[in-house]
Amino acid sequence: MPRSQTELLKMIDVLLDPKTLERKYGQTMEELIRWVPHPEPAEVIMAAELGASSEEILQKLMSYQPIALGQ
Repeated sequence: MPRSQTELLKMIDVLLDPKTLERKYGQTMEELIRWVPHPEPAEVIMAAELGASSEEILQKLMSYQPIALGQ
């Protein structure tokens, strides 16, 4: 599902510094988990850009568990 540029920037901010979430957006990590049920795309893209091997990226993808909304 396509995400807006704002959503992608928010995800990247949070991956770089989880405290950014509360400072910039007034959300807690728990609220973010509900907001982004599958955070892996941004993290995987960042790993790829940082030079992770395809095996490392595959391991990262395989390690995710789907998060049910509202848990």
